[in-house]
Formats: sequence, C-alpha cells, structure tokens
Amino acid sequence: MKRAVLIFFLCLLINFQIKGQCNALFSDSTSAFPCGVVQFTNLSTGTNSFTNYSWSLPGALTATSNIPNPTATYTANGTYTVCLSIFNASPTCSSSICQTLSINCFSLSCTANFVDSNCVVNGSVAQMSFFNTSPNTNTSSVYNWNFGNSTTSSQQNPTATFTANGIYTVCLTYTNTSPSCTASICQTVNISCVPPPPTPTCQANFTNSPCNNGQMTFFSTSTGTNNSTSYTWYSSPPPSGPPAPYTATVCLTMMNSLPTCSSSVCKNILVDCAGIGFEEFIVEDNKVKIFPNPSNGLFNLDISQINLNSSSFQVKIYNILGELVHQSLNEVQQGRSNNEIDLQSLPNGAYYLRMNADNKACSAKLIITK
Repeated sequence: MKRAVLIFFLCLLINFQIKGQCNALFSDSTSAFPCGVVQFTNLSTGTNSFTNYSWSLPGALTATSNIPNPTATYTANGTYTVCLSIFNASPTCSSSICQTLSINCFSLSCTANFVDSNCVVNGSVAQMSFFNTSPNTNTSSVYNWNFGNSTTSSQQNPTATFTANGIYTVCLTYTNTSPSCTASICQTVNISCVPPPPTPTCQANFTNSPCNNGQMTFFSTSTGTNNSTSYTWYSSPPPSGPPAPYTATVCLTMMNSLPTCSSSVCKNILVDCAGIGFEEFIVEDNKVKIFPNPSNGLFNLDISQINLNSSSFQVKIYNILGELVHQSLNEVQQGRSNNEIDLQSLPNGAYYLRMNADNKACSAKLIITK
C-alpha cells in the first residue's frame, strides 16, 4: 500500500515538472541587415527536437513562419506586433509571447502645408493666426515660421503681428528627426485690417511782449510741437515816416515733419513803440467792413462805425513780400457809409491793407481774383 501511494505522488511530481519547463521568448535584430529586414532569434526555454514553432508576422512580406529563427522583411515604417507560439509534443508543453517591433528606417516623403485665420485688429496693429496642417508631423517635429515682416516663430500654430497693411509672404519649414524628413512651403497673405494712425493734431498760436527799445518779442505757444517742428513768421511792414502807433498783421505757420501736421494763425497786433496811445480797429471786430472780399480789385470800405474828424483817410496796400504796391488819400464821402478803393491794376493774389485817419489805424487782408 505504501509503495503504491509513493509511486502515485512520484508520477504527479514528474508530470508537473515536465509541463512547467516550457517558456516562449525571442529577440529581434536589425543592425546587421538592410532597412526593413529583421532577424528573429528564438530564446524559448524547455524546447527540444519535438518542439513546433509558429510565428505570426503581420505586415511582413511573409506573414508566418514555422522555423525557430526566421527572417522577416518589412517595406514601410511603422509599429508591428510579432507573436511566437511553441508546442512540445513529448513531453507536452505550450507557450506564447507577443512583442512590438518599430521600423523607422525608411525615408519619409514630407509635404508642408498651413492655413491662416482672418485678420484681427488688436489696438493699433493686426494679428493673424496660422495653423500647421502638414501631414506626417510628430512629436519630434521642429517648426520654423517666417512671416515676411522680420518676425519668426518656432511654434506649431503661431500668431503673428503686423503693423502695416500689405501682401506678405509667409513660409513654414518643418523637420522631423525620427524619421528624418524636411519640407517647406510659402504662401502669400493679404493683411488689410491694420487701422490707420490717428490724425496728428497741432495748433499754431503765439503771444508777444510789450514793445521795448523799439523791439517786440513773439513767443510761440503752439500745441502739438516736437523736435521736427519748423516755424515761419510773417509781419506786415511798418509805415514809413516818423515812429507812430500802427496795427501789424503777424502770422505764424508751424509744421511738423513727423508726424505730418501744419497750422497757421494770424493776429492783428497793436505796435506802439513810441508810447503814443491810439484806438485800434480790427476787421474781425466789425468796426471796419470790407466787401466784397475776395473781389476783382474793387473794394468797398464801410467806416461808418469809426468816429472820424478828418475828411480823408490814407490807404496803403502791401503784397505778401511786404512791398508797398499802392497808396492813396481818399476823401470821406459824406452821407455815404461805403468808400470805394480801386485796386484793379494789381495782379491776383493776397494783400494787406493799412488804413490811417485821425491817428487811428486798422489792418485787413485782401484777396484779388479776376
């Protein structure tokens, strides 16, 4: 009885050990072979001359094999699953294993491409987004964008800023390191949404000091000036003869070159360097009216609002160069408010009128157009 029990347990132990010795295993190698050729080496344990091998090689030119150490050929980059199953008929044993295989030695045909978004205003500039649509990119891809406006980017989907409207050539080059691949593309984009710059503003103005030692100083108080501002001054000439108070027309023109802006202002200034007081009459105050203005050279002066004791008044006309081109002594026409001045002999242009009477004076600008 004891012998029978011993034999039974011995048989169970032998049978367990035989079945537990089988284990499928393999390795692959590509270094010593042309691109796409893989040598598989069987590393299974517990095999013998009765072992059967079954290889599953999907994607290879020959998808199956029954030899221990097969060679497979692949024609494209990719990740493939390779499986090995072994079976021993005597003693009975079976085992299987599957492993992945990466093929990346084939040259990749690259094509670069991208699309752009609509032009978007952002403050005083425009922005446009670009989206890479190139096929065959991966985590190893390196991007190089050139937006044609002296700016670049290495992002996959960048946004570019443009400060001026126009047609720009945008280029994308991308490079894959695994597998090696480089492609480029250039396309034109139309940027048309950059807002116009704000209109520069400037305003000419000036003040003056009292007359001192025969001189009067003028100070520009213009606004919107900068380092590029230039100033042009003009003053109507003083009357001939002994010094006497008179009204001078003083003009200032200011001009900026960056940004472009210009403005002018003219003022009638009382000049009294001799200390003689007098009443100033200014056309803008409606004390003297001149009409029509512009005219063909015939002007009417309405001096009805001026209290003149004299029976005549003097008129002098100066051109824009300050040259005296006409003077006359005109009688005050009693009973009439309008007094005619004939300047038809003068050519078309701008002139300055100065009228004197009873130690009173006024100035005005005339335009002759025929």
